Amino acid sequence: MAHQRKVIRDAAAAALTNATAAGPRVFAARKIALRRLELPALAVYALQEAVDPASIETAPRELTRNLKLVIEAQVEGGNVDDALDAISAEIEKAIDADETLAGAAAHAILETTDLDVFESGDRAIGSAILTYAVTYYTYAPEAEDVPLVDFVTADVKTAVNSASDPAEDVVTLP
Repeated sequence: MAHQRKVIRDAAAAALTNATAAGPRVFAARKIALRRLELPALAVYALQEAVDPASIETAPRELTRNLKLVIEAQVEGGNVDDALDAISAEIEKAIDADETLAGAAAHAILETTDLDVFESGDRAIGSAILTYAVTYYTYAPEAEDVPLVDFVTADVKTAVNSASDPAEDVVTLP
């Protein structure tokens, strides 16, 4: 079974495929080798994830996960700033159209956009890194992944009417 982060990355990549100037050049991977003729292109990857400490108070244990999902766009030629703004707007529109990423997450909200331009020979290549805050939930441990110890004995003590000697029951299962 795939980790939920992979499901989220794949859902974001699917939402972006053919929805931006990158067309089908959307990759659910951190690093992609691109030739100049393959731009614009998008890379979708997870950057960081935190688990809400309040998750310890749930039963069964439900982890509230806060993922930083990155969508990195690379463009080239012409007015790179205009191309970065245009593809950023297309990315935002595609993700905002379904902020649950096909039900893979509770929500995805744009958190930051970082823009950069660098020279490659005689051409300018621009990079827009859009970071989304994605919240999703998982249960831990999942029964099929972790063997559970059989319940055998319970020792129950109850104070009855403020008695100094509490009632006690010991239950042992066969």
